[in-house]
Amino acid sequence: MGPFYQKNPYPGDMVDAILIPAHNEEVVIARTLTGLLKGLDEDVRVLVICNGCSDGTAQAARAFAPRVEVLELPEGSKPRAMNHGEACLAQEPDAVGARVFMDADVELSGEEMQHLLATLERPGVLAAEPRARYETSHSSSGVRAFYRVWTGLHGGQRGDLGGGVCGVSSEGRKRFGEFPDIIADDGYLRAHFAADEIITVSQACSVVQAAQSYSDHIRVRSRVRAGVYELAAEYPRLWEAKRRTTRSLARKAIGLPISSWPLVPFYLWAQWRIRSKARELFEASVPIPWESDTRVRR
Repeated sequence: MGPFYQKNPYPGDMVDAILIPAHNEEVVIARTLTGLLKGLDEDVRVLVICNGCSDGTAQAARAFAPRVEVLELPEGSKPRAMNHGEACLAQEPDAVGARVFMDADVELSGEEMQHLLATLERPGVLAAEPRARYETSHSSSGVRAFYRVWTGLHGGQRGDLGGGVCGVSSEGRKRFGEFPDIIADDGYLRAHFAADEIITVSQACSVVQAAQSYSDHIRVRSRVRAGVYELAAEYPRLWEAKRRTTRSLARKAIGLPISSWPLVPFYLWAQWRIRSKARELFEASVPIPWESDTRVRR
């Protein structure tokens, strides 16, 4: 299965690791690392894997050395960055225990990360993630309305909300090999686990910055959805197995608060726009561009 599964030459010496792929995240990486290191155990390794950066991401991350290790790749690819980080970990004498994959623009405190890691160290646990909160205080009314319905539909399902952070135990990591070069790397990871195999850690909550404008929201979410189409096309068996363990929209709607029901028509219209644009992106004969709302990162 590759370098990730070499036998530990020092039984009992298991080191947890956090891998943070970063592409042009100079504006936010210091904020992410400052919060993450506050309360994080000293023996947890933190790797920032800069990939295809044309800004000062690496320099900003190195300001946290030696607590943070910084790796650099010339090409911009999140899956390749994570593979490179894991390959570097595999060369060390200490075997890696739990490992957490974290987006560079997500906020999660060190104390909360410790709760996540403690969960992954429990016997029988394969995967875990924090609760997710989408920060919309800076967003337009349309974006706020969308996430009000979206979190109501998806927030109660394990492995369904996604907050830019997901961890696997050493046993859970054996479910798959290297990350493939696809957009939905997080979806690929989660698809290897049934919904009830992904523990949601109530004591941890990742904060994701939602888009500021409605047009940026449609653009960013369309790329995410295009990644789902790519995942389903490239790995149909994996996706079908994941789909079977996911609740239907009708079942999700049962738990939607009554106060959110007036927003459902708008939500459905927005989802139609997102899926239509995503289908266009997926079927185009050009690589799907990276999309993010830079205004919320200032």
